[in-house]
This record gives sequence, structure tokens and C-alpha cells, in this order.
Amino acid sequence: MALAVDYEKQGIWVESEKLFKEVVFARRSPLGNEHPDTMTSMANLASTFWNQGWWKEAEELEVQVMETSKKKLGADHPSTLTSMANLASTYRNQGRRKEAEELFLRVIETRQKVLGEAHPSTLTTMNNLALVLDSQGKYEEAESMHRQTLATSEKVLGPEHPDTLTSVYCLAQLCASGHRYEESTALYKEHALDTMPLLGRIIQLPAHVANNIYRCVRIKTRTLAFLQSFRAVAYAMNQDCHEGSRRWGFGVQRITYNGEINCAIS
Repeated sequence: MALAVDYEKQGIWVESEKLFKEVVFARRSPLGNEHPDTMTSMANLASTFWNQGWWKEAEELEVQVMETSKKKLGADHPSTLTSMANLASTYRNQGRRKEAEELFLRVIETRQKVLGEAHPSTLTTMNNLALVLDSQGKYEEAESMHRQTLATSEKVLGPEHPDTLTSVYCLAQLCASGHRYEESTALYKEHALDTMPLLGRIIQLPAHVANNIYRCVRIKTRTLAFLQSFRAVAYAMNQDCHEGSRRWGFGVQRITYNGEINCAIS
């Protein structure tokens, strides 16, 4: 089990999948499908499928885990809510946006009630819902939710917390997708994402978020000092990557091209 988890963290999906399958099989026989240890292994295997883009296989396991968790732990239990959020993310990646929206809404409503509106898990789900709304063309709703999430995150976690910076990124991306480039750039500047001192903190963000922050900021900066600093950050991200990056399976590598540093996402 521990080795499978290590493989997953390193993005070695094939080996991780193989080991998790063995663990699930070994636990199902003596413990049954509804035992907590079996459910944990099934959720881990689903995560491995998810990281490889095998949405159907991931969905099948996630539905089983969610339904069992509801039955054994209750609909409001944190583990149940996590399984629901995972399934909603799978729906989103399958293009089933309406189903994803409905499920994310249920998770948000329950997390707000159980954990509170300012809990990091609640805020993360709100950002995810906003992304789904954006993908459906519900831009005003998406922007409103992103701004609400950002304001709460700044107040509770602080302006330089990784979750706050992720919210900045989400809102800035929404502005950019609406061709509101000045607003997008202003958000990055307002939160000091175009300055040297904060680059070290970008390492704490999911790799795909840090990569896009870099791409947006470098358009305005294009300074050698910034590029050199980002080189160090990109290298460090391979050594100590945010947990969200591991789930997505992103690895940040350094590539020198025409004197600039680009983040390659594998």
C-alpha cells in the first residue's frame, strides 16, 4: 500500500495502478467491499485511473465509494463529501457539466453547513464549481463565485496563502478568457505575482496553476532576473510539489529555449 502511494506521488501511474489493484483484491475477499480499508484502496485506485484520463473506470469506482460512504458514514461525513467532489471532477472532465455542477453544489451546501463557509475545502469546491459555470457560459455566476472565494480566502488565510493565490489565478484566467487582459494582469500585480519575493511561494501551488501564472506574468515582465528566479522555482517544484500537482500528475521541468524558461507539463 505504501509503495503504491509513493508511486502515485511520483506520477508512476502504471505501477501504482497495478499495486492498488492488488490491494483492492486482497482486501475485498476477507473484509468486503464496504470495509473502510477496502473503500480507501478503491478511492486510491480511482485516483490512479483519474490521473491517466480513464474517466469511465474512475467514475465506476468513485460511484461505489460514494454510495458506500453515504450508507456507512452518512451524507454529511467529510469522507462522503470528498468522494462526491471527486466524482464531480470526473463528470467535469467527461464534459458532463450539468451533472458536475449539481454535485458540486450539493458538496458546497453541505460543507458550508458542516465545515463553514471559510473552510479551505469549501473554498476549493467553490472554485471548482465556478470553473464548471464558466465552461457552461455562465460567466457572471462564475466570476461572482471566484470573487467571493478570493475575498474569503484573503480574509481567512491571508493574501499570500497558496489557496488564495490559486483563487487569484482562477479569477485572472476568467478575466483573460473574456479578453479583459488589463484586469487579469492587474490581479496578478495586485497580489505581487509579478515580483521576485513571491516566486518562492508559487512552488506551493499546483503545478498547472504555477505554470499559467508564469506564462501570464512573463508577458509583462520579460526580465532576466524573473526568468532566472523561475528557473530555480521550476526545479524545486520537481522536488517538493504541491499535493494537487500529484493528483493531476503534472511535473514541472526546466527547458531553456531561445534564452527563456518554459514550464513543460508532462
